[in-house]
Amino acid sequence: MKNNTHIEGFLYQHNLQAKVSGEKSKNPGTQFINGTIDIATDDAMTNIVTVHFSYVTPTYAKSGSANATYTALQNIINGVTPNVMEHGVDRAAKIRIDSQIGVNEFYSNRNGTDELVSQKRNEGGFVHVVQNVAASEGLRDTFIADMIITKTIR
Repeated sequence: MKNNTHIEGFLYQHNLQAKVSGEKSKNPGTQFINGTIDIATDDAMTNIVTVHFSYVTPTYAKSGSANATYTALQNIINGVTPNVMEHGVDRAAKIRIDSQIGVNEFYSNRNGTDELVSQKRNEGGFVHVVQNVAASEGLRDTFIADMIITKTIR
């Protein structure tokens, strides 16, 4: 299965929050960031792509090494990395994110019937502040998604 997205452009705005996991979580007291960032992938600032981050910690759990994505997101929260809505397009940072398409699915009771709700979104990924973005706007937001379904159950 292939599932890759490539998004680059101007940091438009964000809805990121730094949090600490609760006492009932797997790792209580862990700092993490979650929320969304919006990237304008065209020069006119009309094509805005949202990337969702669920749980980004300062270090990787297995290796214990520093997580560069956490640092990049923390800089966005702290205003070190400027965005279009607060600082204007001339000062806004250029961002590149290599991510993947995720699906947030759940059942909701609507009118007495359980219905599947399916929300597709760009999930996390590696965040890089870059000096330049692709000259061609068509190369700034691309994806590759390919899969084989071998069996289904009704």
